[in-house]
Amino acid sequence: MNDKISLDPEGFEVSTNNRQDYVKWRDVESVFAYKSDLFTVDLICMIVEKQDSKVVNMHEDMDGWREFVDVLPNHLHGCRKFDDWFFAVAFPAFETNPIQIYKALHAGND
Repeated sequence: MNDKISLDPEGFEVSTNNRQDYVKWRDVESVFAYKSDLFTVDLICMIVEKQDSKVVNMHEDMDGWREFVDVLPNHLHGCRKFDDWFFAVAFPAFETNPIQIYKALHAGND
């Protein structure tokens, strides 16, 4: 099985060799993008934190990655667009460069 990200109107599923995680858009608490140093190349990665504090990890080599990062702002109000965060994560090379690209706003929070 290839690692992949599948989308539907209600959420997305991240499938890896040994695990499948489904996340509803409304349950996303925060999203972080960062880069992993693989010695000769870098890998752009993402962590999605759910309201129950569980996290789902994904990366740019997964099938469906580009579609996923392109639709995030459509489903998560206030999420930064790919073009607004990619270069901050990608450069300089071989640095982690973590960046929060989304944080849920909850009614009643300051």
